[in-house]
Amino acid sequence: MKRTLGMCLAALLLLTACGPDDGPDEGPDEDTAAGDRESTSDAGAGTRVTAKDDSLSLELPEGWEEIDRELPGAVVLAATEAGDETQQLIVSRYDGADTAENEAIFSATGISEQGGVCERLDDDTTYGEPGLAFDCAFTEPEVFRKVLVPVAGENESAVVLVQLTVTSLAETASVVTPMLESIEWE
Repeated sequence: MKRTLGMCLAALLLLTACGPDDGPDEGPDEDTAAGDRESTSDAGAGTRVTAKDDSLSLELPEGWEEIDRELPGAVVLAATEAGDETQQLIVSRYDGADTAENEAIFSATGISEQGGVCERLDDDTTYGEPGLAFDCAFTEPEVFRKVLVPVAGENESAVVLVQLTVTSLAETASVVTPMLESIEWE
């Protein structure tokens, strides 16, 4: 369990750093497995992307693009808003339908150690049907939020982490809800 937590936190630190001023540390690596996968439409036009392990797919919002480099640990998909790498999506997949909830708790703890104030929201309706979400607010160096939403499949689960430069959880709904509603387990 500690190894999974470490890999997940390493992925969070690598891809999201400590705040919106810190984007990914290098450009796309064209030789990665992510670069070999195909999207069903051009980036920026509501693109459906498939996880690097082919376990799930989802629709990116208009103007977002998949990160085209090797992803660490359990991370199977990452994307940013084109031209603004502070707006980020990271999806991590796990075996077991209930594993993502535990991983989201561990990730929220790590985010708290980065300076975020995380709140567990049981039966939250921000993204539609009542469900679990973690809302992690940052005020330094800028105001932004990281939200973590565990999503269960039949025998697998995922944690969807979205970082946005907004001041409230409600403001995340227009970006996060369509992503969550578009998830298809492969």
